[in-house]
Amino acid sequence: MATHFAEVIAGGSRHKNAARDYLLEHETELWKEFSASMMGSETGDWLWRKPADADRPQDLGYAIGARIVEAYLDNAPDRRRAVAQALAVTDYAAFLEASGYQKKITPPPPASEGRDSPAGR
Repeated sequence: MATHFAEVIAGGSRHKNAARDYLLEHETELWKEFSASMMGSETGDWLWRKPADADRPQDLGYAIGARIVEAYLDNAPDRRRAVAQALAVTDYAAFLEASGYQKKITPPPPASEGRDSPAGR
């Protein structure tokens, strides 16, 4: 959350902005990776250290968190109240769900893989 508010208030920082730019270019695939480990206790390549993949910037987890907060605030009917709720959040899974972020960046399955198709059953 701090990364999102730092972006809004002060324009962010050079290395956090680099992480955001990289995220925006690779968001769907990074989300798939990140979401598989986000509720764990290991920070892996997402926070505080250089990633094993030298092409990736440091702190991509902060960039993803900032995008989740951004989505939450964008979906809120009362932005002031949403800011207060975001700053007081304790149920991160519910916050993620309420943000709509995952639905926003996860492409829907092809129509041929709907419920009634053999692939969707």
